[in-house]
Amino acid sequence: MHRVSSKAGELPTYKQLIPEVLDALAKLGGSASGSEIIGQVLDQTSFSPDMVERTYPNRSKSVLIDRIEWARSYATLMGLTERPSRSAYLLTRSGKELLALPKFEAESLIKALDSQVRKQRRGLRKADIREEEAEIEQEIAAELSTEESWKDVLIDSLHRLSPGGFEQFVVFLLREYGLELDLVSGSGDNGVDAIGLAPISEVLSSRVAVQVKRYDTASPVPREEVALFQRDAAARGAERAIFVTLSRFTKPAQNAAIESTPTVNLIDGDHLCDLALQKGLGIKMFPRVIEHWFERFQ
Repeated sequence: MHRVSSKAGELPTYKQLIPEVLDALAKLGGSASGSEIIGQVLDQTSFSPDMVERTYPNRSKSVLIDRIEWARSYATLMGLTERPSRSAYLLTRSGKELLALPKFEAESLIKALDSQVRKQRRGLRKADIREEEAEIEQEIAAELSTEESWKDVLIDSLHRLSPGGFEQFVVFLLREYGLELDLVSGSGDNGVDAIGLAPISEVLSSRVAVQVKRYDTASPVPREEVALFQRDAAARGAERAIFVTLSRFTKPAQNAAIESTPTVNLIDGDHLCDLALQKGLGIKMFPRVIEHWFERFQ
């Protein structure tokens, strides 16, 4: 099993975190979303709260989580993982083989692969590219500077809202997906921030309770909070429940969400960004032409 080796208190580099990303994918069954990988890496490592909570000077982004994201992206560029869709990652045969290597050999291989990827990326900016594999690499490389950045900006914007404003945004977002909700205001809300109906079909709906906890990205939602919300939702007669946060959920919290009723749908910061993007709420994504793609028809 690979473990990050760095001096006490030092944050690991993205290269040091690549084995942890691969190990996380393996533990998650060989495939997972980006946020699931981050959550698993943080759950399986022994980073102190101080290390997780360190942020960049000008934004609330956790430096450690940012480096996990870079490790996740570089693992794809190195062929250790695949990304068949925008939200899914797969562990490749090469990734499994690297995990089976002794720690020293794995580190040496990652160093060599990193050097190769960086050399290829420099070439992508200068060369006339026709190979489809190179096109894919360039697409992934471009995502390193675009995809994560817009989510960072969105999450920072949502953090700047007041607690009440963030609740209103979440309720508005869920209404856009067809839920009929009313905000529950006051100190006697019993852990439920909104209550209403979630349409199942034209003639059937389910009573749903919603809880919104903004939280800092470095502070995951623990099992106890999810279990308490389940009890509060049940007391309100809810058949289903939704827990929304800008942070993430620990593995025990994810287990608690499905161990009793009502089942809780968990929406973390990464998923919330994707939901907002689909509805175009405060986000505009412009099409980008990949000019060299058309060279195959010359």
